[in-house]
Amino acid sequence: MKSSIVIAILIISSVACFAQTSIIKDSKEKLFIDLDKAKKGAEYNFHFSGMYKSVKIIPLETNKTCLIGIINKIVVNDPYIFVLDSEIAHSLYAFDMEGRFIRKFGNIGQGPGEYNRIFDFTIDRNNKIVFILDCNYGKINKYNIENGKFIQSIPYRHIDWGRGLHIVCVDGVLYSDINFSQHSQNNYLLYSIDIASGNDINHFLNVMEYNKGFSNISGGSRNPYRPFFTRQNGDAIFVQSFMNHVIEITKDGVFSLFEFKGKDLLTTEEAKKVNEIYEIRGGLVESFQINKYLFINSYMEKNDLIIIEMGKGMSVHRIVINKKTKEVSFNESFYNDMLYKNEAGGISPRFMFTDHNGVYYTTSGFRSTGASEIRKLANEGKLSPDAIGLEKIKDLEDDDNPIIIFYEYKD
Repeated sequence: MKSSIVIAILIISSVACFAQTSIIKDSKEKLFIDLDKAKKGAEYNFHFSGMYKSVKIIPLETNKTCLIGIINKIVVNDPYIFVLDSEIAHSLYAFDMEGRFIRKFGNIGQGPGEYNRIFDFTIDRNNKIVFILDCNYGKINKYNIENGKFIQSIPYRHIDWGRGLHIVCVDGVLYSDINFSQHSQNNYLLYSIDIASGNDINHFLNVMEYNKGFSNISGGSRNPYRPFFTRQNGDAIFVQSFMNHVIEITKDGVFSLFEFKGKDLLTTEEAKKVNEIYEIRGGLVESFQINKYLFINSYMEKNDLIIIEMGKGMSVHRIVINKKTKEVSFNESFYNDMLYKNEAGGISPRFMFTDHNGVYYTTSGFRSTGASEIRKLANEGKLSPDAIGLEKIKDLEDDDNPIIIFYEYKD
């Protein structure tokens, strides 16, 4: 009798260790976006001055303790700008809102608070914690935002034949994408993680239903596009390359926010072809030759207006959605009339992060070109005299850290 009870307890315990499948429901804001009916034309061209009231140039301080080789990710949590270089410096830095260096989080090594490689990071705004994901050592390190001190490591249990490459924290809950090395009809795109144990709590978005049956392309190390974006209310957006859905992650759960349809979306057969290009030839550029929507490059919103940049073949289309009127339009041209005297501008900033205050870009993610490009434009008198911080960049050196450009939303 006792043995039967023990066995029953063990079975229940083992079942509890596995993630539970959660059915995705529609958001209260759910919209169906028919890209074939999107409006086009010069009247829909987008001017930065229509959305933003000011632009601020933020040079990041350059010294031997914070040399940035390339910016892979930015997260802003006032009063800090967090900058990740996961490829060259292998470091996460915090700067203040003026670009002054504050601190670095952890170091490469095998001791407490150290890591082999930073794959991603996220912020728990409520509890003032920085999470650093180190897939190579199978852990997530926690640090105090205010002083950078290491708190503890969470063992990050890899899913069978898969591992998470990106993380996001929403209302104290961690979520991770999963990149599988072996396909299964039971693979899922998104997992929630227990902060104490590192085990999976729930999994969402079966690959057969949401990613055209593919498990191992979106979010992979060869795919440079991020799966998580931030909403103006602090919630997160989740997308993967083959998905027709845009998913929102809130304190209440995971929901389908948008669903796209149209002839220019990838079919299952076309998705299979792209997957073969990745897996057999390893060709990111070759996959761009398929003139269909392959990925979402950025997501930003202000009140009822949402702007999504979607990669189609070799170009990027900017799709503007008005949640109130349900109108959808293609912006064939963007005019950066806030930063440049000439509306079209000299260089195209790279989208990095958005919150309720505005949008953060970089002129270039590389230290070798980030400062020199914008300094050249300033010295040639091509930048708008109304740009805040213009005087800070004329004396920058070629090897100074990259520049952040902040566009503040209109009220």
